[in-house]
Amino acid sequence: MFKIWNNQLAKMVNHCLRLGGSCTMVYYERLVQRTEDEASRILRFLNVPWSDDVLRHEEKIGSEVKLNP
Repeated sequence: MFKIWNNQLAKMVNHCLRLGGSCTMVYYERLVQRTEDEASRILRFLNVPWSDDVLRHEEKIGSEVKLNP
């Protein structure tokens, strides 16, 4: 099972590396340990403005979601 997981992960990493600036890797550990920094980095990559709501996402569950135009 872990061999399959490792193979799939290696494929995803290689695809991301080939795509260059069109892909960014997100590491769970960084997201958990440095949530604000990592979320900010991801939003910059996506060209989405920062909102403090990102850090309080659990408060928004079930409420209206506003998407960027």
